[in-house]
Amino acid sequence: ALVADELQPVTITNADENIGSEVTNVPLAPNRHTTLVGDVRNVGMEEVTFTAGIDEDWGDGGTIHFMPHNINEGDVTIDGGQHYITGDDTETQNTITITGDAKVYLENVNINSTDGNAISITGGNPTIHVRGKNTAISSNIDGPYGSAGIYVAQGSSVTITGNDRNDVLWAQTSTNGAGIGGHGRSFFSEAPCGNITIENVTVYAYACIADDEVFPGIGSYLASGTIKIKDATVHAYGSTDVAGGQSTPPAIGARNVPVIIIEKSDIYAHRGKRYNNNNSADYIGRFGTSIYSGTEEIQCGTGGSITNTTVYCYTGSSDTVDKTYWFDASGSRTEQ
Repeated sequence: ALVADELQPVTITNADENIGSEVTNVPLAPNRHTTLVGDVRNVGMEEVTFTAGIDEDWGDGGTIHFMPHNINEGDVTIDGGQHYITGDDTETQNTITITGDAKVYLENVNINSTDGNAISITGGNPTIHVRGKNTAISSNIDGPYGSAGIYVAQGSSVTITGNDRNDVLWAQTSTNGAGIGGHGRSFFSEAPCGNITIENVTVYAYACIADDEVFPGIGSYLASGTIKIKDATVHAYGSTDVAGGQSTPPAIGARNVPVIIIEKSDIYAHRGKRYNNNNSADYIGRFGTSIYSGTEEIQCGTGGSITNTTVYCYTGSSDTVDKTYWFDASGSRTEQ
């Protein structure tokens, strides 16, 4: 059985000699390899081939099983349960769809989808656990509906987490979508997105390069669910190269400012940029348009807050910082 980072007893039996030996404290978690040479010899066998499989009924109640998947071998669809998705560090067009309350581990996954979202969360409240620095998610599709790197349907929620900030996730898209959040045009139902939580991880979220529609790095066009960031480093890029008459997106947010709660984090907020360099978007919060504009600062929506966090403000993909703010434990802001 594959279990969650636990040590389990394994019984080795020599059927020919009718003798057996129980080996205690054996690691059997995903991606661990166990050598039991000494124990094999203790029961009178010199060469043994082990065949491992998933036993869904193994162990006492409460035992956690992981279903392994290799993304390079095909699309993965998940409803619930615990899943460990690995890749071989090479790019694949295969995608991941999550429809329910699942725990999903990603390691060495490199998706470049040409047919929709790289990861689609269409139902439930799944948690995505990022492992290592080699996890990269990207998306590329032509057509009016566009795509997101990680699509979170309205009414759903996702939590993206790691062991610490050394675990890194890249989420990006090329056409009509956010890195993490919604996709489509403003008059299509795909534009709003659900709740997004990011914690204990480093995230790079890139929206589409604007030619048609514009999006934030995290959030959506019209509306977004609550966005929470805690103990994380986040680099969020709104759409750049925006045509003169179009709205410009924040790095994080939507046209209607969502509830945004950020604590104990470092945020690198790259709001979108027009061709002519004029801009009225917030860095975090609201789009800027010809009809109404953001504050060109930071808004967190009703009930939102930023505490114990540094926000580095940029316009476009430039590495030149416009300004830097420190938000203390009370939420008071000081320009650095």
